[in-house]
Amino acid sequence: MKISGPSLLSLALATLLIFPAHAGEVDKDKLAEIDRGFVCPESIPDSAARQEAIRQFILQVRDAWPSASVDDTIAFRVALLNKHKCTKTLEAIQQQGR
Repeated sequence: MKISGPSLLSLALATLLIFPAHAGEVDKDKLAEIDRGFVCPESIPDSAARQEAIRQFILQVRDAWPSASVDDTIAFRVALLNKHKCTKTLEAIQQQGR
């Protein structure tokens, strides 16, 4: 999936609109907990720790939002990357899309 420029922001914003529509399927408290504990990947010291952080993120999202698709999970992660100003990671994603 190619994510770049304005579509990246659109995808992140769309994620925020998904939650009210599926309120019965989403544990907003758990998603808020994921948000509070989110650390930018560029702040994690090594590759193994970054991979473990991604694995934990996926498990936590699955627990909080069982019906989330892969696209939903990616959109939520991109929204967190933007919210937490993970500029290096966002730049790397944009570079991969070119």
